[in-house]
Amino acid sequence: MAFVDGLEKPPETDRCYSASERCNNVIISYILRSLDTSIARSVIYCTTAREIWQDLEERFSQSSGPQLYSLQQNLHDLTQDPSDSIAEFFTQIKNIWDELSVANPIPICRCTGCTCGITRKILKQQQEERLIQLLMMKIDNKYNNVRSNLLMMQPLPNVQLAYMLLSQEEKQRQASALTSESMGHMAFTTYDQRERNQA
Repeated sequence: MAFVDGLEKPPETDRCYSASERCNNVIISYILRSLDTSIARSVIYCTTAREIWQDLEERFSQSSGPQLYSLQQNLHDLTQDPSDSIAEFFTQIKNIWDELSVANPIPICRCTGCTCGITRKILKQQQEERLIQLLMMKIDNKYNNVRSNLLMMQPLPNVQLAYMLLSQEEKQRQASALTSESMGHMAFTTYDQRERNQA
């Protein structure tokens, strides 16, 4: 991160110069590989990781009203399709949350020796809002019991715990369905054999 944040380049006479250049080039390659090809082409001639980062920051870090509106609309419209697993659905909603976090980041207190813990409080509030979004309007109604249990917890659990409990419920339902199907197949086989014996 020091290279991205603007680590001061040592002079060419410094014995660390070649190591610094090598590290800078590695960071540049990481950044370029993570970018879309068209965006990577626009920054390929920058000589430091810091230059690339500043260029990208100037172009893409500005959140806009339409962008936030679109993300909030996507979040509002998203519901779990009955054919989607909890993991698939959670990935969809988490992608929107991550985009919202980038577009509208949580403010960070920069006071010297700050003890108010405002950032931690805001983060906790954001986690609770996301839990409510996940449980109140997004997941399938077959998870009503898990939803009720999670909402009755004091304090409210984090989103990761909610996801884990929902996944466990889903696996238990799948196991029960397989057991029922197996029992039904066994009953049919037994009935079929009995019919043949009587014939």
